[in-house]
Amino acid sequence: SEDTLLFEKWMQLCSKKETSVLMSFADDLSMRGKEKVKNFLLHSISILRECNTKKYIPEYRMKTPKTEGEFRSKFSDFLGYQCTQDLYESLNNSVYNIERNANLKIELFQLSLTLRDSLKRQNRRRKVAQSQDI
Repeated sequence: SEDTLLFEKWMQLCSKKETSVLMSFADDLSMRGKEKVKNFLLHSISILRECNTKKYIPEYRMKTPKTEGEFRSKFSDFLGYQCTQDLYESLNNSVYNIERNANLKIELFQLSLTLRDSLKRQNRRRKVAQSQDI
């Protein structure tokens, strides 16, 4: 779906160091309006939930088209438990704030920065774990 592709693009942008690109993404996303943004964030939470399920229940088969399943499978391999919790909590808090009329641009930009920090921490944890395996 369009929201899944948008989520994939967002996660890729969050994994880079370009703050101006994140700001531009937040601006573009905020143009969709409050309800569409809220639905996008709820869809993002469902993607995280499915990635988490895939990671911890090996026999779980994702119910997505093959192209979307490939991203979710790779993303679930990347995510650790703490990172998933951080992302889930951040997305949930943003939904809550948007329901209470937070400024969309500011909320989405702040959320993007928070997600970027969580993904960076996860990447550092993976590198440490890999170096200890050697």
